[in-house]
Amino acid sequence: LPAPSKSTVHPEFLSRRYEGADVPVQNPSFAEFTARLDAAGVKVFDPAPALAAMDGPPAYLATDTHWTPEAAVRTAQALAELLSREPGIGRSAETRYTATEVSVTNTGDVAAMLKLPGVEGFYAPESVTLRQIRDSDGALWQPDHTADILFLGDSFSNIYSLAGMGFG
Repeated sequence: LPAPSKSTVHPEFLSRRYEGADVPVQNPSFAEFTARLDAAGVKVFDPAPALAAMDGPPAYLATDTHWTPEAAVRTAQALAELLSREPGIGRSAETRYTATEVSVTNTGDVAAMLKLPGVEGFYAPESVTLRQIRDSDGALWQPDHTADILFLGDSFSNIYSLAGMGFG
């Protein structure tokens, strides 16, 4: 699951020449990259088309390079749909999960990366509503190191889990 950058899904924010452009706007070598992975037996799920087609809230935080919680949910739903069609991959009935909504406010990573004095005056904090996932015992969800699927993620997969990311 290659995490598309904000400029892939919303190129119009970078240049007016992309207003009304077909999205997502991919790197010219992306198709070859995914074809090579497929030829090697590596399944690739590209969430960019699903993110570009989102109605309602934007796919990316206003002052951050990361997805909104809605985009993360949309990506997870689209990936789950794809995986549900794969032979041998089923839904585990062992654990039931509940979701609790929590509001979090932070200034995005763009403002932090600029490291300008007084940057807070230029970028207002952004509030998002997260879904904290808990298991049947009430404990916060944790990765399962024995799972059949390996999800290699970066900040896109843990922005809402890690305190150091500001939204976790």
